[in-house]
Amino acid sequence: MSALPFAGWREDLYDDWWPKWSRPYGRAWSRKDAVERQLWVLHVKPGDSDDGGQSDMTNKRKKKRNRLVVFLIHGGGGRAEQFREVAQRLLGKDKAPSWSTLLDDTDDDDKKDVNQADEDVDIELVIPNLLGHGRSAKPMDEGAYETMEHVADMEALIDEFGCRDPEQGRNVIIGHSFGTVLTQHVVARGRINVTIDRIALLGTCCEVPAASKSPLLHCCLCFFECIRPLLSKASAKSMFYDFPLVDRESRVVSQNPLVAVIGLARQLRWTSPTEYARVRIPTLIINGALDAVTPTAGAAALHKAIAGSSFDVVDQCRHNVHMERGDVVATAILQWLNKK
Repeated sequence: MSALPFAGWREDLYDDWWPKWSRPYGRAWSRKDAVERQLWVLHVKPGDSDDGGQSDMTNKRKKKRNRLVVFLIHGGGGRAEQFREVAQRLLGKDKAPSWSTLLDDTDDDDKKDVNQADEDVDIELVIPNLLGHGRSAKPMDEGAYETMEHVADMEALIDEFGCRDPEQGRNVIIGHSFGTVLTQHVVARGRINVTIDRIALLGTCCEVPAASKSPLLHCCLCFFECIRPLLSKASAKSMFYDFPLVDRESRVVSQNPLVAVIGLARQLRWTSPTEYARVRIPTLIINGALDAVTPTAGAAALHKAIAGSSFDVVDQCRHNVHMERGDVVATAILQWLNKK
């Protein structure tokens, strides 16, 4: 994959937010049938060391190791860097529970110690910036941000980076907000060539959010440009309970072009009850208790619509629960993955 220019994205605005160890792994990627849709993807593979080099794996056990490929998909107006704390914990940069059970197909009597089994799992993270977000390409054509175009991007991405052999590993998708819509479309359509074993939906609900139904969306982009400072601040306040995050995020997200955010909202295609019924894999739903964008009642309704799903609510959090309480979210995901 070739390098992609940062397109004017000011990295210094979030230097303290995204860890240094991730930076060497950013790459430009695009699906083969739409090469102009270049996405900036963070891809952290087994053996990647903190200094960007490849660690020596020759002295490790020669026994067969399992892959656990985790795709993290952000929401509209967001960016890959919003998964910073969750990603750290999934990779073991901070103390967190084991991932071993998801990949352990042995009988209960034959199971190894949890810490020992965890060493046999190679965890791989794939974290894309959606088109028009973060460092990805930012076309000015509003049609580029139609929901199913984003879905096609994610299907191609998962096909390329996912583990295709079920005997060698598993694939998990963790989506937030609009990322949960993309996740459900990908699973319901069933057009990818890899098996998705589990999905986690953060900040989601069963109906289109009220903001996406606003008549203001019919206004021209120049109107939104005029009120953008107020819009960014109001949006950040609805996303966070923690006010220091409001100030930082209102500065950072202002770098995403309005055509990407408004275009996405105008052409939003939410998942339908028919598509919910097609989600037949273990599903975890996590919402902030104070989420006004995708209210908890809507998340509870989605929990009922997806058979066999699990549902958690995190106190004192609004919509961006994975940023405000990344520790709680990551721990909940890890414990859920450990369940048979």
